[in-house]
Amino acid sequence: MNTTPTITKKDLWKVYLSNFTLQASWSYERMQGLGFACAISPVLKKVYGDDREAMAEALTRHMGFFNTCPNYGATVILGIVAALEEKKASGEMITGIKTGLMGPLAGIGDSMMFAIIGPLLFSIPASMALADNIPQALIMLLAVEIVFALFNAVLKWKLICLGYDKGLQLAEGTEDQMQKVTFGAGILGLIVVGALIASIVNISTPLAWKFGEYEFILQDVLNTAFPKILPAVLTAFVFYLVRKKQWSPIKIVLLLFVGFTILGALGIFA
Repeated sequence: MNTTPTITKKDLWKVYLSNFTLQASWSYERMQGLGFACAISPVLKKVYGDDREAMAEALTRHMGFFNTCPNYGATVILGIVAALEEKKASGEMITGIKTGLMGPLAGIGDSMMFAIIGPLLFSIPASMALADNIPQALIMLLAVEIVFALFNAVLKWKLICLGYDKGLQLAEGTEDQMQKVTFGAGILGLIVVGALIASIVNISTPLAWKFGEYEFILQDVLNTAFPKILPAVLTAFVFYLVRKKQWSPIKIVLLLFVGFTILGALGIFA
């Protein structure tokens, strides 16, 4: 694979600055896709130069669906993708790495941001406010906001550099190693998606029938034999509409809204 031109710290710095607008063009169809393409574009311009066809192909590839933790997930992936683009890795491999990593890094990053770092820092002014020390609480809140912003800014840069270094190691490995990493990242992504379906998609049925003194509760039977089967079936149906029927997200949302409103009123789903 061609190793020139080489990505420099200056190029990574441009990616770093562009990453702050990752969610400025967020949409329900591609989520952070356009923002990711914008953030990685300085690297693409450096790598592909005046090759307009290759540049258009790379931008189109990176405008696909993408969604992860913007602070601690997207930064790592941007660094890895920068290295892979520099080494002219295949588009299929780059897309596979992005898809495989965005789910796990979303879980890790969001947990760090919203369950660990955020609550830890903001509990300080919150405790002051509960003690009626309002002026001190406001001052501490401002200080915490500044510390939190600086921490995120520094960590984002470190993660982009870390991702770039690891991406170089990956790109310089053998083809067999790259295929194994891509396959493993895809499996990990599927595991995370499966866990998210079970924990986020909430659908159940209140249907029940009485046979003498025995009451047959359908949801209890489903929970015993096939836990979370209804969320899995619903997700598979939505995936079918997107993949096979090419339905837009808005059309699917409207279908689900109308359908479950009717089914809920009939007492079929809750």
